[in-house]
Amino acid sequence: MSKSTKQKLTSLTDIRSDTPFELIHSDLGGKFSKTCFGKSNYYVTFIDDCTRYAWIYPIHDKSDTVTVFTRFIYARYTQDNAIIKRFRTENGGEYINPTMLTLLDKQDIVHDLARA
Repeated sequence: MSKSTKQKLTSLTDIRSDTPFELIHSDLGGKFSKTCFGKSNYYVTFIDDCTRYAWIYPIHDKSDTVTVFTRFIYARYTQDNAIIKRFRTENGGEYINPTMLTLLDKQDIVHDLARA
């Protein structure tokens, strides 16, 4: 008994996806102290839960997140023949706004809000 260990309980966030593009994680970073990459102040990351492959897009304003995500959806469809099923983000305003929610609804993508 002295050498026995406790088993960690698995939660839904501990289970990794087994299919590429089934779950995409996204986050916004910045604001940079100096503009870079063509006057960019921020960057958006998209990470595939299955493969852990990451895409990073430099953006000028936080409001550009919707435009970049639209491009990301289209690129994954045309280049990888993949359809994104779930999109996990934090509760940032760049992800919870009418334009983003409309895009997610039109594309039938489930929006998972990560707990902080």
